[in-house]
Amino acid sequence: MATLTYQGADYPGFDTSFGKVTIPEWRQIKAKAGFTVRQFLLGVADVDADALTCLRWLVLRSAGHDDLVLDLDADYSVMEFATSWKRYEDDLEAEQAADPTLAGSRPATPTPEPSGSSTTTSTTSSPDTSQGLPDGAV
Repeated sequence: MATLTYQGADYPGFDTSFGKVTIPEWRQIKAKAGFTVRQFLLGVADVDADALTCLRWLVLRSAGHDDLVLDLDADYSVMEFATSWKRYEDDLEAEQAADPTLAGSRPATPTPEPSGSSTTTSTTSSPDTSQGLPDGAV
């Protein structure tokens, strides 16, 4: 299983779906960086320094450091963190490619044989099916 590794530490609890990010954390990102969730995600994809600073904050908090405060002026190597993040995303993609069931395909299973009679039956119907219906009924 892919694990995000940054500055020699592993962050196994973090995932790229951002499903564990809390409402207060999203609000901190909005208040301090001005990003909506969509803008944040686009910023991460564009390697925006402020978006990556927010992402780094989320990653560090995922290891149980709930006391960390989002600081847009944090002094760290943006490219070192971006490289760690990219490596993590590549590892996840490789895992999904290795296991096609993770990529959304169905697992290989035998096709069930049809059961019961294979004889088709048909009935004839009257070409005028409206006979006997009240006026206006369809």
